[in-house]
Amino acid sequence: MPTDIPTKEPEQFRAGDTVKWKRSLDTYKASEGWTLKYSFRGTAGTIDITSTASGDDHLIDLSFSTSAAYGEGR
Repeated sequence: MPTDIPTKEPEQFRAGDTVKWKRSLDTYKASEGWTLKYSFRGTAGTIDITSTASGDDHLIDLSFSTSAAYGEGR
């Protein structure tokens, strides 16, 4: 896995950005079938993101086309 993928959630991103990050959770390893889910709620609507496995890590990969559909918000 490339080492340039951040290991914490972004504080912000813009609609149309490609956003990636990974998380390592020793107790809930992706290789053991666990997934990590993020749910954002607000004036911009509902955003749900589910990780994929990258070895033991949880990889979150938000494509530009997916984030472009998100409305402005915080």
